[in-house]
Amino acid sequence: MAEPMSGHGTRDYAFDNIRAVMLFLVAFGHTLDVYLSSGAIETDLMKYIYLFHMPMFSFITGYFTKDLEKAHKTAIEKCLIPYLLFQGVYILAAKGMIWAGAATFNSDVFNASLILPSSAFYYLLAVFFWKLSAQVLFRLRHPLILSVIAALLVSLTPFSDWHTGRGAFFTLMPFFIAGVLCSREQADRIRRMPKPAALLIMALGILPAVFLPYAIHSVR
Repeated sequence: MAEPMSGHGTRDYAFDNIRAVMLFLVAFGHTLDVYLSSGAIETDLMKYIYLFHMPMFSFITGYFTKDLEKAHKTAIEKCLIPYLLFQGVYILAAKGMIWAGAATFNSDVFNASLILPSSAFYYLLAVFFWKLSAQVLFRLRHPLILSVIAALLVSLTPFSDWHTGRGAFFTLMPFFIAGVLCSREQADRIRRMPKPAALLIMALGILPAVFLPYAIHSVR
């Protein structure tokens, strides 16, 4: 992801703050995995976080990917190579811990594969494909509408057949495209949204988190 610079060449610290909050929510949301059987509150909180934290990351990634030609040229260096490195180290470490009996949570479903990314690094692989294909996507008419249709169609696929790593390319792509399309002026208008309206939007997110099934986190 590019440095969060404003249109005037100065660093936009608001995006640094947003990313810091989202990083915390990623870690916090995954810790709730262990407590899902404890009660509904943990499950609902996890679903609430999952409704927006990765879509927000995708939007910010797109927002700082305005130069599509540069993104295409640097996709392998900045996304694919780090993914292969981190995923490879993760596989070796996980295999070693499972063999030693030091890791039992979800060890029965662990898949040591560079093609099927782990839940830790699937986003990096999705960003690679977005940046690699962005020039082609934006040659299409209405890329945002088409990406929403593709995401909804993929969301209908049984989750067991579409690991997060593969499905994320489609289900998170509308937010990436929206970020690319969003101008600095539009971002500033969002920031000037009245606080009561922003709090209402955040509160409304409680409804799908409580009443939709757990699998909704794969639909975004």
